[in-house]
Amino acid sequence: MGKSIGPFFGGRPRSRRRGGALILALLVIALLLVLGVAFLSFLERDHRLAGCQERSEQAWFLARAGVEYALATGLAPGEPVCRSVPEGSSTHSFEVQVHPDGTLVSRGVVRQTLSWSERLPIFERTLVVPSGLLEEAHEPFF
Repeated sequence: MGKSIGPFFGGRPRSRRRGGALILALLVIALLLVLGVAFLSFLERDHRLAGCQERSEQAWFLARAGVEYALATGLAPGEPVCRSVPEGSSTHSFEVQVHPDGTLVSRGVVRQTLSWSERLPIFERTLVVPSGLLEEAHEPFF
């Protein structure tokens, strides 16, 4: 009688071959898990940086709104004027002041609203319009 090779493949029992496939599958899953976590970390960091850039731009536009406000109301030299945008907002505001020499200084401020965080970042942008260029401030800054 000849040898039966039914349960054997290449000299190895089938049960050992199935165990090797399981180990290979677990290694592939672990590799995909590590790659997925790295990708999510990259996305989270990118999202956070985009949010910071957006709030910085909002602060710039608030400072620009302060310049427009000063020009529209004919703000006289003296104490700074603070306004919320929109009215009553606790997160977005501008402060504008005309100095005695005619220089206009406008500061846009965007505050975070995370109540659970002790460190609340504040984004500020300041625009300074020298006294001789006040009429040209109506032109876009872009």
